[in-house]
Amino acid sequence: MFEFDEKENVSRPCTTLHSPREEDLEKLETDPGAVMARAYDLVLERLGDRGGSIRIHRQDIQSRVFKVLA
Repeated sequence: MFEFDEKENVSRPCTTLHSPREEDLEKLETDPGAVMARAYDLVLERLGDRGGSIRIHRQDIQSRVFKVLA
């Protein structure tokens, strides 16, 4: 879910718009690098066609993500 800025500090997560998977919420503060995003890829005829993600739409999760990024 998070990307890491190697120029600034490898251990500090960078901003993201993706919502975390529900099963990874307990790792959000303790191990953000292990949190997976609710993202998808659409593949038709073995060709990657489109991709996207569920954006953060819950205020409680958004607040937790902001704390991780601070």
